Amino acid sequence: MAVAVTTDAGFRMPTIAIATAMADHDNVYAYRYDRPTIYKGRDLGAPHGAELPYVFATDSEIGRRLAGDYDPEFADVVNSMWRAFVTDGRPAHDWPRYPPATRSTMLLEPTGHQVWAATKGLA
Repeated sequence: MAVAVTTDAGFRMPTIAIATAMADHDNVYAYRYDRPTIYKGRDLGAPHGAELPYVFATDSEIGRRLAGDYDPEFADVVNSMWRAFVTDGRPAHDWPRYPPATRSTMLLEPTGHQVWAATKGLA
């Protein structure tokens, strides 16, 4: 429970506040990375930065420490989203702009990706 509260206070709530403030001024896209990291038999959850090996489609030892076993198919999907955003200013795979009213967020998880229109409550 302490980890969930710390995650909400340190990452999630400030991110929501910034995305909400910026959404009236520019295109904002939100995502939540929920792919669990299993490293040396331990479930580390989805630690900060664990999505980076997938964003850059790079399998490495440091990446496996962050993201667990590397999934090249998942990397292709995530990397294509970020490449499209860098190239066109709009991510791929029907990733909608962030509307503060619904907080539509791209959820990246082991089963793939989906738009998540309802955010979970606080820890």
